[in-house]
Amino acid sequence: MSRAVDCGAVKLGQGFPEEPGPVQLMEAACAAIVSGATQCPPTLGLPALREVIAGHQAASYGIELDPAREIVVTVGASEGITAALLEPGDEVLILEPFYDLCPAAVRFARGAAVLVPWELVSGGPDLVAAAAVVSRRTRAVIVNTPGNPSGRVWDESLLDQFARFAVVRDLAVISDEVYGPIVFDGHRHQCVASPSGTAPRTFTFAKSAATTQAGIDRMQGAGPRG
Repeated sequence: MSRAVDCGAVKLGQGFPEEPGPVQLMEAACAAIVSGATQCPPTLGLPALREVIAGHQAASYGIELDPAREIVVTVGASEGITAALLEPGDEVLILEPFYDLCPAAVRFARGAAVLVPWELVSGGPDLVAAAAVVSRRTRAVIVNTPGNPSGRVWDESLLDQFARFAVVRDLAVISDEVYGPIVFDGHRHQCVASPSGTAPRTFTFAKSAATTQAGIDRMQGAGPRG
């Protein structure tokens, strides 16, 4: 570690934001604790908070969600999603490069992680290679935009290609969008559930405000319509 510091190496492990997080958030959290808001909340999260999250997703990505049925507020969602989706022996495609928790979460649910290489020329996932490894046991695919550790932000064209890939093969999409608010100027994060056809099959989890230990995760998944 000392040698890495001496060389000025860029850390590509766990993402620790350099900024401490918004002061308003810290002050609001402290005020809530002092006022006595320390008891267990509803299992699915405070209704008012779920309504705010639904409003944010609608305003930011054009995704309409029912806060009572399609949003859950949690303190961690990764293992829960795979446990809910997988039967023992089911396969999950994981697009390289990936956060190291992804294969572990699949194994936690007694599933099998199938790695899909990155296409160096296009700078995106190799969907041809992904199609070649899909089997009758393939249940889902894990995606991550903005990418950790790559930093790649998927554009609309790549999202549309991926949407067709997932819909045609009837795959559930597990979308890690933890870094959604953190993009360079000139880029815009788009939710993987935005393209037509992907919303009913996409489970999205995210957090924000640069508070990795004290943060609250949110998980969304569109239910049946009509």
